[in-house]
This record gives sequence, C-alpha cells and structure tokens, in this order.
Amino acid sequence: MKAKTKLKANPVGAAPSELTRFKELWRDKFTDSQWDYWRGQFVSATPTRDTRESLRLKFGINLTDDDQIVRFRKWDADEQKRQDESERMASDEKFFIKEFGDSLSKEQIREMVLGASYRRSLVTGDFKEGRATMRLDLDQETAKFNAQLETAKLELKRESEARMKEQFKLAREQFEFDAAKACLKALPALKVIASNKTLSESEKTQMFMEKLFGKAPTEPRPGNQ
Repeated sequence: MKAKTKLKANPVGAAPSELTRFKELWRDKFTDSQWDYWRGQFVSATPTRDTRESLRLKFGINLTDDDQIVRFRKWDADEQKRQDESERMASDEKFFIKEFGDSLSKEQIREMVLGASYRRSLVTGDFKEGRATMRLDLDQETAKFNAQLETAKLELKRESEARMKEQFKLAREQFEFDAAKACLKALPALKVIASNKTLSESEKTQMFMEKLFGKAPTEPRPGNQ
C-alpha cells in the first residue's frame, strides 16, 4: 500500500486545485494496476491533450495544460522514491533487529536505520530524500517528546489528586478530633440543654450547634449595608 503524504494546503476557504484533486485521487483511490496504466499513458505516444481529456471523462479531473502533467509526473516520481526509501528503512529495521536485537535497544536500532538512510542520500546525491529522512527523524522526536509530556502531565495530575485526597483526609480527621474535644469540653452544658423539657428537639439541636461551633453569622438586612 502506498504511504500517504501530506499535500500542500490551499488558502482557507479556497477549493483544491484540479492538480491537487488528481494527486489526492491518485494517492487515496487508485490501485496498483491504475498507477501502472496511467504512468504508461504519460510516457506513451498519445498526445498529452488526449490523456488530459481521458482523465476529465473518466474521473472529472480537468487539467487544462500540459505543464500540469509534467508537474504531476515529477510529484509522482518523488512519491515513488519516498515509498522506496520507506520500504528500505523497514527492511533495514528488520535486518538490524535480526542481527542485533538482543544487544541493542529499540532507540539504538532506530538510530541505525536513520543513519543508513542518511548515508544512502549522501551516496546517491538525493539530498531531497535526506531532508525527508531528517523530517521523519524530527517528527519522531516530536512525537516522542509529546508522548513524554502527556505522560508527565498525567502523572502530575495523579499526584495532585493524591495530595488533595490526603489533605481532605487530614482535614476531616482534624475536624473530627476538634469536634470530639469540643463535645467533651461542652458536655456539662449539653447535658443541661438535653434535660430541659421546655425545649423542642429542633431548639435543642440549635443550641447544641451554637455551644459547639458558635452562632452562625447572620445576613445583613436590606438597607443596613
């Protein structure tokens, strides 16, 4: 399966060009046999204008000049080279894992794969592919950093939640301890209130609360602020 590459973005709100639409169709929908057929058409004796007309009739792609075909063929050639390099890197990785898998880490294997790709670009003089490898290296490093950052953020969140739970537990224990001390201190007065038969249960409860925790603050009346 052909690897997908990011195409050049259009201005916000602008429709994709016919050439971009063709690239997307070629990349996402065409089969191997279609690639082979149309590549053959591009280099055949068929006039380019007839090839463009065939594309319009079959796929609704309206390429209006031969230069678009030239640019497309260059893009496709670059894509093929990129795909070939991607397959070579995958092959290198399998080889290095087979040869050194027991003695090297995944990170070291990855460095060897990237190094082999860099060397190929230097030997062939294909510095565009070298830059692509560098971008891949940078993308992988960025992805690794982002993953580490998310892991760190998650760990901090967990630690923060654990601290909050511990603080809540300590605060609750302190409250219960203070309440017990207050009850012991106010026990004689509470007994007097409890034995008062002229008070209702709600009045006794209110007096208990005031004895233990003091009177609740009253809201200011309108006009007294």
